[in-house]
Amino acid sequence: MTTVTGCILARNEEELIIGCINSLKPFVDEIIVVDNGSTDKTSEIARENGCLIIHSPESDVDKGRNKYIEEANMDWLLILDADERLDINKKELFFSALNTANEEVMQFRIPWYNYTGNGRFVETSTAARIIRRDPRIKYNDFAIHASTTDSVRAMGGKSVNLNFPIHHYDILFPERTKNKRKLYRNKIEEKIKRQVDGEVSCSLENIYVQYLFLGVEYSAVGEYLSAIANYDYVINSVDGTADMAILFKAYTLLCMKELSAAYELATSLLGKGVFIERAAALQAEVLTQLNKKDDAIRISLDALHHNVESANTLINLGILCEDKEPESALDYFKRAINVNPRIIDKFIYRTPCFPNVYSFQETIITSYRGMFSHMKYCHEILGLSIEKEYWREKEMMSEVII
Repeated sequence: MTTVTGCILARNEEELIIGCINSLKPFVDEIIVVDNGSTDKTSEIARENGCLIIHSPESDVDKGRNKYIEEANMDWLLILDADERLDINKKELFFSALNTANEEVMQFRIPWYNYTGNGRFVETSTAARIIRRDPRIKYNDFAIHASTTDSVRAMGGKSVNLNFPIHHYDILFPERTKNKRKLYRNKIEEKIKRQVDGEVSCSLENIYVQYLFLGVEYSAVGEYLSAIANYDYVINSVDGTADMAILFKAYTLLCMKELSAAYELATSLLGKGVFIERAAALQAEVLTQLNKKDDAIRISLDALHHNVESANTLINLGILCEDKEPESALDYFKRAINVNPRIIDKFIYRTPCFPNVYSFQETIITSYRGMFSHMKYCHEILGLSIEKEYWREKEMMSEVII
């Protein structure tokens, strides 16, 4: 059987580390925690729960990640941050993928559900969080958003997508993101300056990724013109990250109420498979604001045909259909819950922290009131009083703590 090392990079995460460890345990044979200089009980809690602790106070944010690669003993590494969780019902899928992976597969890229409060979440681009233990695989030298993908490509290895989502709760915890934004922006700007000045060597792709991340940081704090300047720099390049820069620019234009420009950019992405659902969601938002629901439904149905397991698309279709076709809406909502059961976890209805890098990337249209409310509403329209009362009670339940 395939063996797995669970890996966590953490700093001052005493409130969250135990939840992360418990989430990993059903999937792994050992857990390594790289402590990036905690001054609280993070290491103590992790050690008491059977983890190997590596102290790396000198590591700069993500630079400590190579420490757990070096110490891992198992066939594969499964990587989580302290504010992330896994679903136990995906265990069979997880091990089936690892056990049947051919030797060319060096990493799995998995969905990343980023919860933005009030019952909403954004499925951003996939993350490489399952990697094969191989001495050639290393994180690149990014202090922020370090990745193994460069080394996997250099060795001719394959990255494969797997529907094994990570649930990311970062911005649902008070004050968690406030200090991050300034730190992250400073680190990215420092990296770009060093590359431009020739102090460090870096591939063309990597420097464009840095400009992309810098644009995201500016979008997060509402400095939209600075964000767009960074996105345009990437878009005008010949780099593979240009399409993602187009997507982020479209989100930013939507925030600026530039509806036509945002819609046009989203349209240009519909032929690019990886961004179809996100581009369609943005278009659905614009069309809803323009009171063109039928067009929004059509675009959302096209996106659903591309990916029948897109919870965001299913939710949008439910919202758009509920007034005229409540039965169809209920079907979409139930399918969305099946894809992502956390939609009905009261915890995700917390108020988010600002600024954050996810709220401007919304993929659920703004008329969403939360799954409990929509389920209650559809049953009310259909005259199903028992079911309506069930969802009303769910809506009033106390918050679930993770």
